Amino acid sequence: MKISKFAIMFGILICLGSVSLMAQEVRVGGSSLSANGHVVQGHQYTGSCPVDLKFDWGLMSTGRTEVVYRFESSDGSHSTHSQRVMIPQAHHNVPVYKDWRLGKRSHEYDDYHGWVNLIIESPNPVEKKIEFTIHCQ
Repeated sequence: MKISKFAIMFGILICLGSVSLMAQEVRVGGSSLSANGHVVQGHQYTGSCPVDLKFDWGLMSTGRTEVVYRFESSDGSHSTHSQRVMIPQAHHNVPVYKDWRLGKRSHEYDDYHGWVNLIIESPNPVEKKIEFTIHCQ
């Protein structure tokens, strides 16, 4: 049985097309926490309150893809809608942020432990939690 060159080329193009349509894998490359614009070492803040916390994660992918994500916090709050960010190419770091104003003059915040969890919904499920402590003075 003889296979035409056209059939072979068509088969190769189908294979290449299916490879490019495969889902990309996303991972969280790192995370950090800032308080009032300054990086917090060891995820512990001591100072005046209320404090503006900024949680930062870096997303990377094996290729160009759209990432759908949301947040959950230790106080029971969560994103009401998923958010989206585009990773333009493989191994390109794209930051995502969550801001949280926290703390007041009460004993509850003398030694407050909490967390914020980044939840990747697609293209693949991944979670990365940042735990923190604040000591309001």
